[in-house]
Amino acid sequence: EKAANTTLSLADSFVQLAHAESNEYRFSDVDFQDLLIDATEEMWTLARGKRIKIVTKIPEGDYPVRVDRSLMTRVLTNLLSNAIKYSPSDTTITCSLEFKTKNLNDSIVCHIQDQGYGIARADQHRLFHRFQRLGHGKNADQIKNDGIGLGMVFVKTVIDRHFAHISFTSVPGEGTCFAIEIAASNA
Repeated sequence: EKAANTTLSLADSFVQLAHAESNEYRFSDVDFQDLLIDATEEMWTLARGKRIKIVTKIPEGDYPVRVDRSLMTRVLTNLLSNAIKYSPSDTTITCSLEFKTKNLNDSIVCHIQDQGYGIARADQHRLFHRFQRLGHGKNADQIKNDGIGLGMVFVKTVIDRHFAHISFTSVPGEGTCFAIEIAASNA
C-alpha cells in the first residue's frame, strides 16, 4: 500500500509539473487574498495534525492579480505544506500580503514565514532544482518526507510563467520566509 501511494504521489508530481510547463495557462483576474485563504484552508488539517497555527495578516484592501488560479493556489499550498513539514509542532506560520508601489509599478507581495528548521546555507542554491531533497540542519533525521524533490521546481516554474519573482531567506534553527512578488492587475 505504501509503495502504491508513493507511486501515485510520484505520478501526480510529474503531471503537475508537466501542466506547469505547458502552454495551457488559464489566466483570470482574481484577488490574491482569495488564493491565500483557499491555500490556508486546504492546509488547515495538515497543520492541525502538528498543532501548528496558520495566521494570516492581510491589511484591508484589494490585491488584484491576473493568474492561473488553480496553479497559483497550488504554489501557495506547496509552500505551506513545506512550511508545515519542516517545522516543529506548536509553532506558527504567518502568511501576509502587502500592496507595493515602486517606480509607478504596482505589485502584490505575499510572505509565508515559518518557525521551522531552516535550510542549511550550503543547500540553499539547490532549492529550485529537480529531484533535490535538502537536509534541514541537525533536525534532518527527525523529518520524514516522502517527496521526490519536484515541489519547489513546480513553484518556480509557475512563478516564472507568471513573470513574477520568488525569493527566500532562511536561518537554520530559526525558520524560512518565502516572498512572492507579482504585478498587480488593473482590473
